Amino acid sequence: MNTLPITSLASLKRAVAIPNVVIRVLDHWQDNLKKTTRTPTKVQTNGYFYDGPDRTGKVVRMWAPIPKASELRFNPDGSVTFHPATERSWTLSFEVHNG
Repeated sequence: MNTLPITSLASLKRAVAIPNVVIRVLDHWQDNLKKTTRTPTKVQTNGYFYDGPDRTGKVVRMWAPIPKASELRFNPDGSVTFHPATERSWTLSFEVHNG
């Protein structure tokens, strides 16, 4: 796998739209989503749907919104933090298979 550096809102939107991209949840305000992975099943301009665990562990269809750039922090390691410095923030990294 090759990690994609996310450095802008445009690169985030491009990464989400890559077929079979693997999104790693490095940190999340909901404990059940920490250290999980997700692959978008449907991408829209303002976010994406994916299958993930709910609070009981059951896999359900979930929605992940993509906020405006001012609500994102692009980290030096290429990850991106959504709603930084709030109690409901999360950090993601994006990976693709080589070849």
